[in-house]
Amino acid sequence: PAPVAASPAVANAAPPSSTPLLLVHGHTSSKETWLDIGERLARLTARSVFAVDLRGHGLHPIPRDSDYSMPTVIADLCAFLDEHSLPQVHLLGHSMGGRIAACFASQH
Repeated sequence: PAPVAASPAVANAAPPSSTPLLLVHGHTSSKETWLDIGERLARLTARSVFAVDLRGHGLHPIPRDSDYSMPTVIADLCAFLDEHSLPQVHLLGHSMGGRIAACFASQH
């Protein structure tokens, strides 16, 4: 899987007991879409909030294989969660990100 770009501006040190929130943007968008609301959610909920750039969006490079399939995008998110030692997250997605979040949740 390709590495997923996270937004350190949104990540917030939260108590280990709170489940982090992962924000997934919509088509033609990027993690930058979530910066304002992500920071507010982190502050209001006292939890870590992460926003990611999906493959081919924002700072994430365009994949050489042009693979934007749902299984591949979900594998990218799994790799992100493993890389950041996040065994469990709450997901919030907008538009295409909502579909990705629903598919991810149905499989994990």
